[in-house]
Amino acid sequence: MSNYKKNHFSGHVNPFFSNKDQYYDRMMNNINNSAESNLLSPLKSRKVFKGIILSGKQLGKISPTDSGYIINDAELVDFGDGVSRWKFKFTIEEGLYDTDIGIAFSALYGRSPLESGITEAERAYRISRMPSIYTEAEHKHYSSLGFGSIIDVTQRHGVYFLSSHGGEVQVISNTSSNVFRSISTNFGGKAVKNIKAGKYVRARTHYDSSTMTLASSNDPAKRKWWLEILEVVIAEGYPFEGKACKSGKKYYDFCAADGGNIGVAHWAGGSIKRLINEMVKDYGKKTVEKWFDGKTIRYIKKHVKRCTMNKKRYGSQVKGEDDPSLVYTDCKKKLAWYSNGVKRFVSEFNGGEERRAKMVEVQRRTWFLKHVKKAITEMKRCGWPMNMRNAAIALGIINSNGHIGRGKSRWSGDPEALMDKYVFTHRSPRHAGGRMAIVQKKYPIVTPRVRADFSPIKY
Repeated sequence: MSNYKKNHFSGHVNPFFSNKDQYYDRMMNNINNSAESNLLSPLKSRKVFKGIILSGKQLGKISPTDSGYIINDAELVDFGDGVSRWKFKFTIEEGLYDTDIGIAFSALYGRSPLESGITEAERAYRISRMPSIYTEAEHKHYSSLGFGSIIDVTQRHGVYFLSSHGGEVQVISNTSSNVFRSISTNFGGKAVKNIKAGKYVRARTHYDSSTMTLASSNDPAKRKWWLEILEVVIAEGYPFEGKACKSGKKYYDFCAADGGNIGVAHWAGGSIKRLINEMVKDYGKKTVEKWFDGKTIRYIKKHVKRCTMNKKRYGSQVKGEDDPSLVYTDCKKKLAWYSNGVKRFVSEFNGGEERRAKMVEVQRRTWFLKHVKKAITEMKRCGWPMNMRNAAIALGIINSNGHIGRGKSRWSGDPEALMDKYVFTHRSPRHAGGRMAIVQKKYPIVTPRVRADFSPIKY
């Protein structure tokens, strides 16, 4: 082995070079290229996936203006075909890179710019390393894109194209304030404002028999359908904007109704216990108890059942409880510790992007755990076809009544008949009718099937 040298191949086996150093370099390059090819194979084999726009963070919604002095902003480009396209930075939407394609993407372009806990300078640097994507059509056809917009990405010959958009937008920053945008703003181009019960139409002769996959999942790639129902139907289109407790429901609501209901789903009474559980998961027991003036989690969950706005019940013992201290009351007005705790939680909405995103996610997860899984189960029990209209009817009823029914009664029948029943047995037919009017307008019947009995129902 007299010709051995560390990290060098011995012998004269190089058909291209006589120099052993060059032969070693060529061999190692081949090995590294092969390893890289294997690592990035998911990107090669999968041509369509979800992405998130990263350009425009400083400006908010993207518009065709001079962007020469704004880092990572969108650009207008022309491929020589006379079409002025958008070009922006993007990343994939793969649960912050915990999948095979996510790992490959991270290896090629670096860690996600959307990770929490990083500085704005680090975020800008990571965005600068991300790949570019181009719109397929002229830029004027895209009016609702901004930082955080979820898009469909198609890869062709190594170039990424935006094939469709209109998905969930997580966070947009603009020059005046940090605000959220959501899928709910894409409702015929406008957000939904209280559709009055007078527009609710009874006695439909058909129901929707179309079918689609409705995953019971909180995975970002699979939850768009129920988030849309939450923010468009339940919240009535303005979950992130407007005056609290006015024009629908907000993530930052703390309203007088029900003795102090909370957030985008207006959790009230005993349902607040689930929200408290999810708050503890994300903020920790000590923080939540501190918010509620030192009351223990057990105490908080025990006493929220007392909350009501029905004055006739004030002072009477909570149903099903033996503890004489558990009497119904207006929690928002009468229980300072409760009012203080809720106010501290909803104030997180104005605590900056990361704190806002956290409190929003707590509420979304709570709604998913409390209602979405139940809706799928209840739709199957009733024999309803799985589609967006029927799911919106189910979730609209469940958000009010806890299940498809009222009290201990479980309803059965086709979705249109039970939508009628929900509206006209609700304590506020105007409120329930307004919700279902949104369902009717947002989700028209796709595949009509004649109802067995479509005569008007009296309640």
